[in-house]
Amino acid sequence: MRAFTASVLRAVCAILTVALVAAAGACSGGESAHHNLLIIVSDALRADVLGCYGGAAQTPNIDRLAEGGILFERCYTTTPWTWPAAVSMFTGNYPGSYNGSVRQFFPERRPKPNPVTVVEVPEEEELFSEALESVGYELRMALQNQFPRQSNSLQGFVELDPVAVTAAQRASVESVVGPAVRNTPKLFSLLHYLLKAPSGRPFCLLTWVLDPHGEYDPPRGFRRRIDTSGEPLPREPGFYTKLNSWQLKKLTYDLDEREKVYIEALYRAEVEFVDRRVGYILNMLEHRGLHRNTIVVLTSDHGEAFWEHGFPSHGNTYFEEMVHVPLIISGPGITAGRRVETPVSHVGLAPTLAELLGVTLPGEVQGNSYIGLIQGRAPDPAPVYFMAAHQQLQKDAILDGGFKLIMGFDGSKALYRLETDPGEAADISGDHPDMVARLEARLLEIREENRRLRENREEVRRTGVPDVDDEEILEQMKALGYVE
Repeated sequence: MRAFTASVLRAVCAILTVALVAAAGACSGGESAHHNLLIIVSDALRADVLGCYGGAAQTPNIDRLAEGGILFERCYTTTPWTWPAAVSMFTGNYPGSYNGSVRQFFPERRPKPNPVTVVEVPEEEELFSEALESVGYELRMALQNQFPRQSNSLQGFVELDPVAVTAAQRASVESVVGPAVRNTPKLFSLLHYLLKAPSGRPFCLLTWVLDPHGEYDPPRGFRRRIDTSGEPLPREPGFYTKLNSWQLKKLTYDLDEREKVYIEALYRAEVEFVDRRVGYILNMLEHRGLHRNTIVVLTSDHGEAFWEHGFPSHGNTYFEEMVHVPLIISGPGITAGRRVETPVSHVGLAPTLAELLGVTLPGEVQGNSYIGLIQGRAPDPAPVYFMAAHQQLQKDAILDGGFKLIMGFDGSKALYRLETDPGEAADISGDHPDMVARLEARLLEIREENRRLRENREEVRRTGVPDVDDEEILEQMKALGYVE
């Protein structure tokens, strides 16, 4: 964190705030002065597979959550892979505004070196989670994907230990949600926390479910739903459930159409298994009566492709199948059954939740809150920006006014109009030079903003004081909390 004296002051303030919140809860019949927050992230979940988004998967529990809250029809991640996506979701900033380090992932699976530059949030920066902690929230998380933790975007959260759950605790969870929960042992720690969470102190609980991220290996009961009455597959069904994302990409040209259809069906079955787990969580909230005082958010870090543009999985394009993700927000003060068509970005999620919970973010952030959309007001127009934050994808993109511009670092450009070409099949950049110029100018502005913030963060890390001549940048760094 910051200097020792600042840490002490924050700790004292947090203790006092916890006491005040507890006192307020006692005076109001045990209910917290702040709403609880439960964030459910389902890894690699594309929006259009869910029933409430018009998809083919059977998702009654997620659909029920949408019916009780607001569904954002066009929510976008900032990047098509987990590590930088988590940074945007929990900081309110683009991943490109942070520095990073070079990592080598899965060297045993890759015959050639595959270094990746990954962004890292500096310890000095105070985040949305720490703003919650400072007003008395208890922060807990149950992660099945450790990338968000490694990016340091989850400061303040304490991980629930899935191994430490006792037989008696498992039995108490089963008595509420049913014995079928035994098929999801990684969920027990979270469900038990909800079962025993004290009502006098607000909590922020994050659960990151790895499914439906590949390997697509749903439980047998969900696989039985897949129609296999046609021509037999050329390989045993078990072969396809063992393919991870990298292996699936390698096999692209060796798979026939039947196999591709079956693999996508496995993905849908995994989505349905995710829905079953969401149902357990919602049932536990209702059992405790916590649903009346808990804001529930369901989203994903990125989507998943199934050969729409040549390749499966995720990470290498900004087409809709990879960047269009679900976002559902439900809870007290949220109008039930509303659908919002205005595009929103994950970079605005932390600012939005801060406003919903009545807390102040520690500093200025790049993301725009969509609280106005939640409250039914006309939105301020804001483009949606995408970037990879690693060197394999040498391009970024911007979406505005129904047009998406994908622009390479080499200056190459492709323009798509989603209203008339939702599959992004036709590059129309040559027909709309004015639109290309307008989107390019805005994209370059965000690139430059990211560069300046990145350099200033590095300067603060090295010296404690940003070396800048621009007063506007200096004021922005003060707002971010890096200088006094």
